[in-house]
Amino acid sequence: MRTSKIKPGLAALLVLASLLFLTCRAKSPVEDVKLIVNVEASPVIITGVFVNAVTGDPIGFDGGEGVEATITGPDKSKVVSLDGEAKTTFAAGDGFVSFAVDENIIPQLSSPIDITVVAKADGYLTSSTRVLVGKPGGHAFTLPMIKLNDPPEGVNLILDSGGQTDATGKVINTVHVQTAPDARTQAIGSITIPAGAVIKDDNGTPLTGPLTTRLIYFNNVSEPALQSFPGGFSVRISENENGNAEDAFFTTGGFLAVEVSDNSGRQAKTFSVPITVSAQIPGGTVNPKTGQPIKNGDKIGIWSYNEETGAWKYEAEGTASEPDANGNLTITLQTNHLTFWNMDWKGPECAVGAVVNIVGKNPDECLFVKMIKLSTGEYIDHLDVCEDIIEFVRVPPDMPVRLEAYDDCDNLRGTVDIGNLCANQAFVLDVTPPPPNNTTLRVKLTGVCSNQPMMQFRPTMPVWYWDQSGCRWFYAGLMRQGRITITGLNVPGSYVFAVVYNEVLYWGVVQIRADYSVYVPTVGQVYNPEFEKGTLSYTVELPLDFCVGP
Repeated sequence: MRTSKIKPGLAALLVLASLLFLTCRAKSPVEDVKLIVNVEASPVIITGVFVNAVTGDPIGFDGGEGVEATITGPDKSKVVSLDGEAKTTFAAGDGFVSFAVDENIIPQLSSPIDITVVAKADGYLTSSTRVLVGKPGGHAFTLPMIKLNDPPEGVNLILDSGGQTDATGKVINTVHVQTAPDARTQAIGSITIPAGAVIKDDNGTPLTGPLTTRLIYFNNVSEPALQSFPGGFSVRISENENGNAEDAFFTTGGFLAVEVSDNSGRQAKTFSVPITVSAQIPGGTVNPKTGQPIKNGDKIGIWSYNEETGAWKYEAEGTASEPDANGNLTITLQTNHLTFWNMDWKGPECAVGAVVNIVGKNPDECLFVKMIKLSTGEYIDHLDVCEDIIEFVRVPPDMPVRLEAYDDCDNLRGTVDIGNLCANQAFVLDVTPPPPNNTTLRVKLTGVCSNQPMMQFRPTMPVWYWDQSGCRWFYAGLMRQGRITITGLNVPGSYVFAVVYNEVLYWGVVQIRADYSVYVPTVGQVYNPEFEKGTLSYTVELPLDFCVGP
């Protein structure tokens, strides 16, 4: 729903990572490096991190399986790997992914690159995020994912093993599963499968024997739940009320994910008779169609989510019931198939929206910007911003919002209120930092081979970093031809830098000393810079077995 251009040369410190000594769990980081020597991989490079919604840690970084990322959406055919190979499925090395757009494609604000990144990981709920890129440069996204045995606030999960079918797939006794009341709203979700219903998987094979039902209910008020909503709220609809595709913005009443399986691992897809799916909308939720709290008789769309594509389909119109003792209203659906269900009011989007000029930002500094609905204080979306301007695309009109800008340690740096995201108007977001206690470093990194003195390696790739003093992983920006800048480093300080190239993550600890020398513990070596017009220039000799032979 938005785009922000990231300048060439934005971003992070040297990353003795990309070419050198960052730990690699596969091949050498300079294997086939000739492909990227002083060459721009593409005018558009996209990078992302998939994080645990509770801890914020990259999924798989500390062991275990990583994430499989699949690119879908209208422009999926334009996606390539960083070395130019057409590709739509990426192994997200230790939680990070990087890819590019075909070098012949130059996006425009009026016609942005429009893709969806679908993420799957063992033990996590499948999720997705829509990525819109309206200008050349770098673009980053952060996708929180829900660990099924440790859901965040506002996400309520229950596993039930009380169901049973016979050898033909027929349910023996009615199955009713209900989540515990949400701690904040007391709202619940439930599913009822009547006795006699025949359950089959997507191949038409009956589910037999004991059944396990997993039911997940998201409330519509807790920020951790809203940040983790599969698909987000700026959405691609594959089929609306009229059977047509469209772009839209969702205002949610709640979300329900249901999975029924047997002991053979077959998952339920269809039922011979309708089942009942119910979800409660917390009392006080404002109906955007009326501008008033939802009441008995109000209508809301019920939408199904395609886990494979990240797209939405209209299913039915729900009607709010009388409020219960907790003030919550129930939406009920009769259906013959299982999926993820979202209760949403659909609204329009404008193609190109307002502009926000950011002032007081350190050169090439990146910020994490949240979008908050002014009327309710609810979270709507977030974006990584490394430029001095935000140019919104495909945003909802007539929705007053507040932008909140945070640094990498989640310190609030500034806010701005916008009455209409679709206004042809420029706003100012002042993020002037407090008195400086940190440093901006401009770095040039060159790798050389002693047996090939005429050859120099200058990488182009996105960079992430983590301050070991306790901050979260943060997108630093795009290192281009070995040049990169990062603002806000504590010097001296210890950082973990990471880059991902062709599905392999390279990372390592870099200690910056008071004299700006850099110590890399993995090799026990200190690198001293040369100063060139305010830039720290590091030349690193690559191991001979990484270099092209004489």
